[in-house]
Amino acid sequence: LATIERHQIVLDQYGFVALLAVHAREGRMKEARAVAEVMRSVGCPPGQHAYNLLIEASGRAGQPSAAMRDYREMLELGVRPSPHTYNSLYRSISAAAWSLREEGGGLPEEEDEGWGNGDPGGAAGAGGAADGAERGGEGGGGESTRGDDGEEVRELREGLWGLERERERHGLRHSVQSFTALLQALESLGLTPQLLEVVERAAAEGAPSLDTVAFNVALGACMRSGEAARGFRMYDLMLAQGVPPSLHTFNSLINGCAVARQPDRALEVLESIWAAGRKPNQVTANTLVKAFVLSGDLEGAVRAVGDLGARSSLIPSPHALDMLIGACERQQRQDVIDSLYDALAMVDAGLLSDLDADGGPKTG
Repeated sequence: LATIERHQIVLDQYGFVALLAVHAREGRMKEARAVAEVMRSVGCPPGQHAYNLLIEASGRAGQPSAAMRDYREMLELGVRPSPHTYNSLYRSISAAAWSLREEGGGLPEEEDEGWGNGDPGGAAGAGGAADGAERGGEGGGGESTRGDDGEEVRELREGLWGLERERERHGLRHSVQSFTALLQALESLGLTPQLLEVVERAAAEGAPSLDTVAFNVALGACMRSGEAARGFRMYDLMLAQGVPPSLHTFNSLINGCAVARQPDRALEVLESIWAAGRKPNQVTANTLVKAFVLSGDLEGAVRAVGDLGARSSLIPSPHALDMLIGACERQQRQDVIDSLYDALAMVDAGLLSDLDADGGPKTG
């Protein structure tokens, strides 16, 4: 701005919006507001696109209340919102909700802590709160932000539903992006049942036209909350709508099977990956091992490692193998460890030395 003033450069609406976009993408709320003030001072008041960027900047800065103030000001000045307006508002709510839950230790606990797979079916996949950040970490029991507890979480929920009512009142249909952002916000606020209702209604009405990312958000939310049956219902709906599943979809299904202790069903999903003409990746392998270990079927885990290696030359990560070996050691199953090493040697003879170099358990 100082350079523009020094050289007496005159910007039009497009120039200011381009400058706003730079700050908004980085979450530089203070700088974005400074640009907006200059716009007003030179007789070039912010329009719809500029306000959308101001809202985005506030959201990325983790300031949903500031984003709401920009939205209210926008309406008061007679600037009509767009689906992108609500996309940015919902993302700001997601960012705030995840932040609250992480700070308060309010993310749901899982019994399989330590697997470190990231989030095979996560919303970002779908973008997570602000930019598709994966939501794989688990915390403790943060009572103040879980369930119906936590005033701040309740306020965010009320704000979300209020925005949905206002969007409908303005006669605006969701874009795929704003709809996906709504789903992410619902998950971040612990509203998985409502999320499923929203998806099913949209699928029945045919608006918006749902894509793979939107279904992955819904499906992943089910699987992470331990509702495998609902997750597979989302998968069936996805296929019925003619939406092609991605590898991310299948990995999320396998993760749900792991949480539900259904390793045989996880194997069925693995077969679906090949049937769809796709190739599993290391997340697939890690999550498949996880499904067997959590169900207590250590021999099954070794068979899965061997079969996957034979069919695709794919092996789980050293960390996942370390978790499997550790489970075997706790049950004093040296025979299973020996079988695992035999299976790994058939795929990659150099892997055993890699495991030892990475600090993995060594057999006698």
